This record gives sequence, structure tokens and C-alpha cells, in this order.
Amino acid sequence: MKDRDKEQYHQKRFRIIFNQTSDPFYITDLEGNFIDCNKAFEKLIGYSKEEIIDKSFHQLGLFSEKDIARAQRTLEKNKKKQSVGMEGYILIRKDNQKIMVEIFTCMADITGNKFILAIIRDITRRKKAEEKIKKYAEAIKFSMDGMAILNGKEEYVFLNDAHAKIYGYDSPEELIGKSWRFLYHQEEIKRFENEIMTKLREKGKWQGKAIGRKKDGSKFYQELSLGTLEDNGIICVVRDITQRKKEQTQLKNTLSELSAIYKNAPVAMMLVDSERKILKANGAAAKFAVRSPEEMIGMVGGEALRCLNALDDPRGCGYGTKCQDCQIRNAVLDTFKDGKNREQIEIWLPFPFGEERKEKCLLVSTALLQIDREDRVLLSVGDITERKMTEESVKQSRQELKKTLDATIETISKIAETRDPYTSGHQQRVSQ
Repeated sequence: MKDRDKEQYHQKRFRIIFNQTSDPFYITDLEGNFIDCNKAFEKLIGYSKEEIIDKSFHQLGLFSEKDIARAQRTLEKNKKKQSVGMEGYILIRKDNQKIMVEIFTCMADITGNKFILAIIRDITRRKKAEEKIKKYAEAIKFSMDGMAILNGKEEYVFLNDAHAKIYGYDSPEELIGKSWRFLYHQEEIKRFENEIMTKLREKGKWQGKAIGRKKDGSKFYQELSLGTLEDNGIICVVRDITQRKKEQTQLKNTLSELSAIYKNAPVAMMLVDSERKILKANGAAAKFAVRSPEEMIGMVGGEALRCLNALDDPRGCGYGTKCQDCQIRNAVLDTFKDGKNREQIEIWLPFPFGEERKEKCLLVSTALLQIDREDRVLLSVGDITERKMTEESVKQSRQELKKTLDATIETISKIAETRDPYTSGHQQRVSQ
């Protein structure tokens, strides 16, 4: 093959590569003006080849002023036949969108003429990914949860500060290269080897609770999340839940005490929703209503307690002629509305006694609670009918006694006046 044929062959081959490659290519003269580019470069910058020919980066506004100065220095190096490795730039597209690129430039001799050949790569995604990784690394570093990575030999290769401190160590370096077994007592190590690690290898992840060992040998409760990596390594997230465990135990004991009080309280207690339907009732409420607690669930208060006013309308409690003025109903609704508790409201309501209808005096209180993020009202109802009747009886007895005493005084006064005419009227004046 003749030299001329070889040259044509290489030029043709270069042109095919130049036009068909997915990487953006461009060619400029020694002054930085565009001479040629491939389709990939047109797509990257948003300009057509016709729009950029004989124009420079500066004229097209493809670089900022800062990057233009740096690109000019690179061009001077290229003129001296110095290739310049990948340099990072912010490229401004025709639509003003900014993308991050790396550019490799070198001098090329094409058909006896010297030009600058450049390969450019869009690294926007990579840079954003690197930025994310950097942020994640910062988040891991300052996380309150302990985070660590173990290699295929189950040895620590990375730990954040929190992971070291959770186990009582001053710095992560104290644990680098050590096995996870170093942080657990023998009994827990056996559990890990026989149960946890087996499940981890089978499913690729494991979550649960364990008992760790601090540097001083003390035990602590922990919440642990494990996951496998492609290189057979393990990623570990640990949290000290000793305080939470203690608080949960205290809460459990408190709830047990409250449950016992609720269950055995001599006052009828019912938990109701915003529709006044009973969600829970204690033994005293069931005794008052002559129903089982289970039977009361889902019933409206007046219906469950057998209030006769609930029978005034087929729709039941809340719809009768007297229901709108019912103090129990309004106390519950008002508590839901304004969140304020109502205490010791005296209410008279009619209830059935065999074939008869009798009034009962009830002492009612309400308290707003939040259970599972839902507002609930605890309704307490005490039957004070006997007490009120006793109070009324005592009141009447006092009135009768006063009448009797007044009559006695008057009688004695009259007798005294009859026996001693000289003091006539004196007793009457004294009594007045």
C-alpha cells in the first residue's frame, strides 16, 4: 500500500471512529476555534455543528470566565505538543443547563495541518453520586447509631465513632482488624454462630435484638441490623436500647397497675370514641348496665347503660327528645371538642327497675386520652342515688327537727308566761 493510500485509509478510519463513537469529540484550530465535532458532542452541548464552526468556547459561552482562563492555559500547553489529561470543567449548554465534564486534549497532525483534538465526557452523574457518597459518609460519621463494615473474614474494616462508643471504646481504630466476636460474651457468640449468621447468609439480612459486651465487660441490650455485601462482607447497624428496655419495663409495670385499677375500680369506667361508642368497659360498668363488658363494646353510652331516654327514638341514644340536653352526651362531645376534662357533674337520668321507671343520680367525669394516635374519652360514672337520697333525708330530718325545736321553745315560753305574770312577754321578746 502506497503512503498516500495509507494516509487515506487512516483518515477514513479516524473519520469513522470520530463520527460513530459514543464519546463526544471536537477539533479546534490552534486559536481554540471549532473546526469539527461529532454527533455526540452536538447532543452534549445542545448546538448543531453549523452553529459552532469558526467560533470558540468563549464566543459560545460554553465556559464561565474562570474556566475560559484555565482552558486558554491548556491550549498553550497543547501548542507546545503537551497532552493534558482529564480536566474538570462546568459546561454551559445552549439551554443554560450546567453539566460537569472532563476534557482530554492533545495536538494532532491531520493532513499536514496541526489541530487540537479533544475528548469530552459528561461526569455529572458521577459527580452527583460522589457528592451523595460524601454526604452519606458525613451522615454515617455523625450518626447516633453505630455503623460498621466487616470484610469476608468477619473483621472490622470500618466503624464510625458512635459504633466504638456504644461498646465503650474511645476510637474506631481500637476495633479495626478485630472480629465481631470480640464484642460479645461466649453465650451470645454461640447464638450468633448457630442462629443469626446462618439466617444472615441465607436471606442476606437479619434484624433483631442481642446482648453486647462493652470494653469493661458489662452487658448491654442492643438492636441490631445486619446485611451482606457482594464481597461477602457484612454491614452492621447497632443501637444501644438499654435505657429504652428499662423504660419499657417501667411502662409495662405502670400499665399493669393502671389496668388493675381500671378493672377493679368501684366506679363504672368506659373508653369511648368520637361517635360515643364504647371501646372498652370495666367490671363496674358491666354491673351497672347489667351486661357483660363484651356486650357493651360498640354500643353508644346511653344505650349500653339502659337509659330510658334512648328509647324515645328508634335510632337510639342521642336522638331522643331529651338527648340534646343530656349532660353525659354533651360532656363527652365537649371534651372531644376542646380537650378539657369535665369533673363530677351531677346528672339525673331515668332507668328501668323491673316494670317501674326510676331516676338515678349519677356523678360523671370525662378525661381526654390519646391512644394509638387517636383521641379517646374516658367516661367515669358513679351512682350516687343513695347518697343523694340520704342527703335529702338528712335535710328533711333537720327541717323537721328545727320545726319541733321551734314548737317546743314556743310551748315552754307560753307555760312560763302563764306561771309568772310579771315576766309576761319577756320570753317572747328574748326569743325574738
